[in-house]
Amino acid sequence: MISNPIIFTQEQLDLIETIKAKDDFCSETWSCEEVDTIKPSIRSHYALEQNATCPYCQMELRTKRGRSWDVEHIIPRAAMDSFMFEPLNLCIACIECNSAKSHKKVTNSVAKIRYPKRGYLIIHPHFDDYHEHIIAIRVGLFYFPRTPKGEKTIYTCELNRFYSYANFSDTLDDLDDLIFHFSNTLRSTDNENTKIAMRAQIRDLTLRQALVE
Repeated sequence: MISNPIIFTQEQLDLIETIKAKDDFCSETWSCEEVDTIKPSIRSHYALEQNATCPYCQMELRTKRGRSWDVEHIIPRAAMDSFMFEPLNLCIACIECNSAKSHKKVTNSVAKIRYPKRGYLIIHPHFDDYHEHIIAIRVGLFYFPRTPKGEKTIYTCELNRFYSYANFSDTLDDLDDLIFHFSNTLRSTDNENTKIAMRAQIRDLTLRQALVE
């Protein structure tokens, strides 16, 4: 969870007000040269605050190349451009999670002026504890929801995309490792739907293990 949203300098705040006051201000304004002068500060702040970790897939982005992550608007700019520079609406996310999330609906709120703190359909990096909603069986491979919000986050950000290109193999070592992770998580969750899903995965992995042997 992000504890400290960015605090813009007075110079940045003045520039933001100038940008928003323009007649042609819209979601596409984010790509203008004036905004480009603010983006590095946003990236740097949230990279530090988030420990260089994507708030959706939990993958670490340990690099000095800023293009490895996107400035993420939690409520998409296309849905509500008035929150384009709202610190509580900003974070960094990996390019793939940000692209998968895109303009999908993430809140039931219709607020336009005051930023909403409730009504989110997905995990909000500033307001929600990730681990209350999603179990990362193995970051970058398997994710299971604890709550409907966790399930919606997995769907919205396409977190199960990792499985298709994770170099997972049917070797005994890989299968043993995954069964171990699933078994440990099974013991630590109280969510019945998650337990059912994990038991099914363990049965499938055990069957595959028997075939390999």
